[in-house]
Amino acid sequence: MPIQTAEELETGTFGALRLAATGPEILTAKALGGLVYGLAGTAIIVAITRPELPRPVLFAVASVLLVLSMVGFGMVLGLVTRNANALNTYGAFLVFPLVGLAVAVMFVTSGIPATALDLLPFSQAMKLLVNGLAPEEPFEISVVPWLVIVAWAVLGFGVLARYASRREV
Repeated sequence: MPIQTAEELETGTFGALRLAATGPEILTAKALGGLVYGLAGTAIIVAITRPELPRPVLFAVASVLLVLSMVGFGMVLGLVTRNANALNTYGAFLVFPLVGLAVAVMFVTSGIPATALDLLPFSQAMKLLVNGLAPEEPFEISVVPWLVIVAWAVLGFGVLARYASRREV
């Protein structure tokens, strides 16, 4: 979503969309598209790999919330950057640390680093996803992971709404 949004802003296509809809309507449609894209990608990966899912509902809900939280910040990134080539070129520098921090949850179990990881949505989602995949739950799960992921999703869309309202998109 960030690359598509940045490309449309860069080429002026986004302005053409404004002839048919308002900025918030366009951003809502793009967010829904990003949600469908992320969930379809997850479904395809699950269909290809065919993992055993002892807790499929846990896995599915965690996937939906993670994708939702990432879409909000992805849209903000596209609006702020406005350069699709930069996002294509340097996007991996953004993704690799996120994946690394998510995987770090498997190895960091205590101390300040564990507390810091507990504040991140992708780290909490990793715990939920692993619990959904594992025969036995390796992580003790409370309401905290759900609240962290939802809080980040609300924050991402809040920042998106604030940015869109203060700047002409």
